[in-house]
Amino acid sequence: MGDWVSFLDSDDCLMPHALEIMHGFTGGDSTDVVAGEYSRQNREAVDGRVLSREMNGVEATREGLYQRGINTSACCKLYRRSAIGDVRFKKGIWYEDLDFFSRLFPGLRKVVAIDAKVYFYRDNSGSFINTFSEERLDVLQVTLHMEQDLVEAYPSLRGCARDRRLSANFNMFCLLAIHDRAGRYRVVSDECWEVIKSRRWACLFDPSVRIKNKAGCLVSYLGRGILSLLARMVYR
Repeated sequence: MGDWVSFLDSDDCLMPHALEIMHGFTGGDSTDVVAGEYSRQNREAVDGRVLSREMNGVEATREGLYQRGINTSACCKLYRRSAIGDVRFKKGIWYEDLDFFSRLFPGLRKVVAIDAKVYFYRDNSGSFINTFSEERLDVLQVTLHMEQDLVEAYPSLRGCARDRRLSANFNMFCLLAIHDRAGRYRVVSDECWEVIKSRRWACLFDPSVRIKNKAGCLVSYLGRGILSLLARMVYR
């Protein structure tokens, strides 16, 4: 059993020398995770100097949940096995990466983020993330529990947890507006709308929230019908 662990989805692949590159930034006993980047464009080897920056686990979690910088995918990272401890992927959920990230990262000692694209994400039009299915709705429960747990254990992460939950509810609300014309998931859509209304004001005035999310918050003030109509126009 090795000291370091990495994850790879079955339809993706690592870039040439990816593990070697990430392992090169594991120096010192305090580094728990080396986080690289992924590419959807090509599978070329890393070319040129690799830049790195260091942060603690709370800082890395904030970046990931604000969706700025480190991504929350379990892939394109190298983990110290002992840092993972007894944190495991939960069975029966589809957004297991986000759940795993939110439970593991806050307690890490040091995360090293590198600007090298070490992972090739193969786009598949029929994949889970590119299609709508009932399973995708579990992101609503994942982000609900994530927000509750993080606010209790790490009060400083309230803003990013709130924003990530808002983002998930925006996404599902828009997907339902497009794919659920029959109203089968009307109750779920109603719940998403209530979360949007309850969190949009705080997110509008949070300087770390992405412009895309702020724009969605502003549009939501025009009403539920307008937001649904724009979702159909933009993503049809």
